[in-house]
Amino acid sequence: MDYWRVVEIYLPSANAPSLEKRIARGQNSVFYRYQADYALATTMDPAILTPEAFSTTTHALLDARLMLAWAKALEAQGSHDEARYVAARLKEFRNPMAKEFFAACDQPTNEQALPFQCQPPTRSLTWRDLLQNAKP
Repeated sequence: MDYWRVVEIYLPSANAPSLEKRIARGQNSVFYRYQADYALATTMDPAILTPEAFSTTTHALLDARLMLAWAKALEAQGSHDEARYVAARLKEFRNPMAKEFFAACDQPTNEQALPFQCQPPTRSLTWRDLLQNAKP
């Protein structure tokens, strides 16, 4: 029954409630909450996500899709160096899913500033620094 809360997020039944309600129900899962948090982080507008939205899922399921959402959410929250750090880690994987995200970095113009994903952090960070902002 616990797993079904999360299955319904990704494979809704004919009478399933809205995605937001299914995610909220999945976040009550004892064992699979990270799957619901993943759905939240990768389907909602990054500008409205808080660091807590990434607190469980980034420890259990970290892929290019989640890293894209995480970097965008950090940037929207004003955590510029942290966003640049996550983007730099994503770039190391050379995942095709991130190609569009980094396309602006290939042809910069003098007329516009480079987007955050094209800039290095201005201070030294590690993955531990990201944990401080993502407490549930």
